[in-house]
Amino acid sequence: MITIKDRLMAARNRLPIFVNKHFLDKKRKNLKYKILSYALFPLGLIEQEKLKKVSLVSQKNKNFQYKMIVVSIMKNEAPYIKEWIKYYLSIGVEHFYIYNNNSSDSTEEILNSFSEVTCINYPGELRQLDAYNDALNRFKNIAQYITVVDADEFIFCPNEFKFNLYQFVDKYLSHKEVAGLGIHWLIFGSSHLMTQPEGLVTENYVYRSKTNFYKNKHVKTIINPRKILGYTNAHLPIPLPGYKIVNENYKIIDSPASDSVTVNKIRINHYFTKSKEEFMKKRNRGLADNVGKRSMQEFQIHDKNDVFDDAMKGYNKKNNLDI
Repeated sequence: MITIKDRLMAARNRLPIFVNKHFLDKKRKNLKYKILSYALFPLGLIEQEKLKKVSLVSQKNKNFQYKMIVVSIMKNEAPYIKEWIKYYLSIGVEHFYIYNNNSSDSTEEILNSFSEVTCINYPGELRQLDAYNDALNRFKNIAQYITVVDADEFIFCPNEFKFNLYQFVDKYLSHKEVAGLGIHWLIFGSSHLMTQPEGLVTENYVYRSKTNFYKNKHVKTIINPRKILGYTNAHLPIPLPGYKIVNENYKIIDSPASDSVTVNKIRINHYFTKSKEEFMKKRNRGLADNVGKRSMQEFQIHDKNDVFDDAMKGYNKKNNLDI
């Protein structure tokens, strides 16, 4: 349930000030950080009212530069970027705004090789929510809709081998009261691979969790940015008052992890672990939204290989997706 405090935090996180607000939240046990964090709430109230007024005016704007863009924050994703970008281009994404967070591999070079990508260098720790809120401020009138996903997440329509993401999403977001479409995960495991294989991620990893696996309750959200107040959680943004986020069945989602999983029309294939070797590299990169490293228990929890699912192979073949 979205509370008044959630709305205040979301509005505060949209404030165009040079402070890592997520960092402040992580340091609440320190009194000076706690005081500073809560001192920003009155400004958040003012920001919310301003965004509501702007939203009512900007809904009439039909002259967007892009119909659909992707926003993501990445660190050292060089082995996977080309497949990920080409896949999203194949489903109709027009441009990518990628926040490059302290990458030490060839991530930036690869990103800059695509004319459809704008690479934004974004150093520092715990910058995921900052990046998302920065994107809301900067691109809300550039793009009609924004897809916010990670480099291991592939949005997929299981019943359509040739689909356009904008056309699919527009059926939901064109409703006046809808601010976003929440899409559930399906977690893909390691396919029992210990080392990184050659080839595409979407073709190498063909075993996944059962639909009712509890981690699949999480969603990622495609948004109308002019109806969003801000991000306090990477999975689900806070809509402006009067708007709602829905799932594929038009049911309201008001929590980052909903009560049930629905993936009949659209889903996110989430390649969280990949092989054990790749998970170890991912673990060493650290977290985007928390201090420290992932535990090996996370590999054990997410390494689900219960259901054979090679539908992405068929999609790639039909759409000539080749890296």
